[in-house]
Amino acid sequence: MKAFFKNNLKVKNLKLGLIILNFGILSVLFNNCSQPGEIVLTNDLSNSTLSDGDVTTPDGQLDSTPGGTTNTITYKKISSKFDVRSIQNNKVDILIVIDNSGSMNYEQVEMANRFSGFIKNLNGLDWQIGITTTDMVIEKPLSDGRLIKFENNAFILSSQNDPALVTELFSKAIQRPKDEGSSREQGVNAIYRAIKRTELSEDLDTTHNRELFRQDASLAVVVVSDADETPFENVISDYNNPEKLLSYMKEKWPQKVASIHSIIVKSDDKVCLEDPLSKNESYGKAYEFLSKETAGIVGSVCEADYSGQLKIMGLDIKDKVNSIKLTCAPVDSDNDMVINFSLKNSQGVQITNFKLSVDLVMLPEDLPPGSYDLDYSCVDLQL
Repeated sequence: MKAFFKNNLKVKNLKLGLIILNFGILSVLFNNCSQPGEIVLTNDLSNSTLSDGDVTTPDGQLDSTPGGTTNTITYKKISSKFDVRSIQNNKVDILIVIDNSGSMNYEQVEMANRFSGFIKNLNGLDWQIGITTTDMVIEKPLSDGRLIKFENNAFILSSQNDPALVTELFSKAIQRPKDEGSSREQGVNAIYRAIKRTELSEDLDTTHNRELFRQDASLAVVVVSDADETPFENVISDYNNPEKLLSYMKEKWPQKVASIHSIIVKSDDKVCLEDPLSKNESYGKAYEFLSKETAGIVGSVCEADYSGQLKIMGLDIKDKVNSIKLTCAPVDSDNDMVINFSLKNSQGVQITNFKLSVDLVMLPEDLPPGSYDLDYSCVDLQL
């Protein structure tokens, strides 16, 4: 987490500022209801060119501080192709990371009661769901990224199961005994360990995780916690670092579309943090960071009814199944108040009914099979 809490990386701050500015400008949206086919990104960066630009700071002005130096950002232009095949591929794997410390009774009950609406919004997808906890005491059976066993002795629920049975099994599994979990909640670490178990030697603990994370599926993670990442003895390791987690996921699955959603105490929501009934512990800054970096949804543990935010998460997961992960987040490189991004079919016709969210392009449901061209500009951080 060390780098996560530092604010002295000027280039990174410029990048984030530009992304925030440009994200607010884009207004091309669509409603996605199904997956038209398998999406394959090819030849990314094969035709890339680099260009220098007179780059502005996030407020649109050159840095001319007396005695300082002028900031210049270099942009890279990227050209790539992708194919939409006629083969149906609508797979998504969902990992629920639940805070099982003693203060989480209300949140667990709300998840249990409202889960059926979440499942309903995944209709038409080939989905799988597993649950792990924020407990990282290695020797305990329901910790360290291991999946929780449901009452039917399965570790994974799927779209092949009866929806009523899924809701019943999930509702019972998500409500943990008060004395089960550690007070050191480590959701970031739990995500890392849940994925890392797919690489460990064959045993029961690793088999279930390998079955949950399918190579050809999108990934959605939902973290529910009333505390921030809290390492043992407050010793911060790479496993608790949200930036390191994202780097690991990108290295392991370069083209996998992955989003991390969070139901937490939002940053600066003082009313929620100090709610005497909820007994919330701290702002969930690490999880909020993960959600924002992966274009996920940030919900609040203080919502009186979880159905609304779970519905939004379900719809967002469905949208992202039909999407492409870009090499980097497109920006406005020529300062014309429009993000430099183009999507064309093989005849050169512009496709406009898409949604661009950070480094994800969510495609229209009726996009026909064929070859498509992407052109966009990103901030070059190789400085």
